[in-house]
Amino acid sequence: QAPPQGGSPTGAYGAPPAPGGVSAPSAGEVTCHGCQAKQPAGKFCRECGVNLTPPRKFCGGCGLEVGVMAKFCPNCGNAQALPGAPAAAPPR
Repeated sequence: QAPPQGGSPTGAYGAPPAPGGVSAPSAGEVTCHGCQAKQPAGKFCRECGVNLTPPRKFCGGCGLEVGVMAKFCPNCGNAQALPGAPAAAPPR
């Protein structure tokens, strides 16, 4: 079989594996933060069931979705609690 123009030869099953026999992860592959299983992207881990979707945070003042690490809402300027920070004490 002749190599494709400008490239290296490929077998009947696509590109040859990377050196050492380990293939690089595909763009749609994720590693579970709960059990470290490598798997196709999805909402939940197929091995341990942990939620794989990134956390979302919304402003308590206007409801706009803000970044998880945002200190202030870019829409209304309301101060945002950072992850792991103790919750503010309720007013007396």
